[in-house]
Amino acid sequence: MARRKTTSMYGRAGRGRHKLHLTVRSPRIFANQFSRTLRNLCVLGLWCALGYFAVNRVIEAKKCLIDENEEFALRKIDLRTNGSITTEKIQQITGLSDKTILFSLNSEDVENQLSALPEVIAVTVTRVLPNTLVVNVEERIPTAWLHAPSEGIIAKDPENGVLIGLDGFTYKWVKDWDLKSTDLPILTLDAKHSEGLVVNEKINNQDALVALSLIHSHLEIVNDEAVLKTVKVENFYTLKATYENEMDITFGMHDHTRQLMDLRDICAHAKFIKKRIDCLDLRPVKNIPGKYKLTNHTSNEVNTLAQ
Repeated sequence: MARRKTTSMYGRAGRGRHKLHLTVRSPRIFANQFSRTLRNLCVLGLWCALGYFAVNRVIEAKKCLIDENEEFALRKIDLRTNGSITTEKIQQITGLSDKTILFSLNSEDVENQLSALPEVIAVTVTRVLPNTLVVNVEERIPTAWLHAPSEGIIAKDPENGVLIGLDGFTYKWVKDWDLKSTDLPILTLDAKHSEGLVVNEKINNQDALVALSLIHSHLEIVNDEAVLKTVKVENFYTLKATYENEMDITFGMHDHTRQLMDLRDICAHAKFIKKRIDCLDLRPVKNIPGKYKLTNHTSNEVNTLAQ
């Protein structure tokens, strides 16, 4: 090993400064520098080993005390939903079980798995120590069954039945946990109004959305006065509805609140006079045309039901 040294020297009579470069080679100098470097490397290696050991001990302690501690194992799923999804369905989709440790659970993964269901709008998952998982699910509340034969969609088909929400979003019926939907009315669309329909997407046909809005409003206004079975988009200005009591009703595309209130009042009046309505056309504001039968099914009468 060599050490370089620079020395300044002056010539005679101060005629100038000259620099003299000396290179010193000595085994002792080399040994001192080598030992100093080796010592620094040993100290650095010792600190790295201590750090590695400490980190491993912390990881093992965390794994033992938290990640694998059975005191934090999942014991309860607190499900809060506005629909029909069940705890069993959530466990089936997410793989949650009584062996799941809350601290090792990735709540974002659970939310993403449940949000991927077409019948689910939003999900939030919260851990409540020591062993409870709170799952808030906002589901799409189905408004009707979809019946579009031209697209291969048959209402209430146990294998491929399709439900439709108020926003027009369509999704397949899950028969193993959604049993409430079996009594919903049916929205029937012909080839023209179901063109381009894709399951798990929103219906774009405006006439179909109007019919869907009529079904929703019917539940709020008429309720049990008349049980709706089907609504069909007849054309761009007419909707045809059928009821469980074999009543056929014609609706327009607008002013549904008024038409449904008329239907409710007429049904109540028919019940009071012990007659059963056969058909009505609710599009006129006054002098509503219709036909109703005697409750004993023996004769028919044609009447004009005036407001």
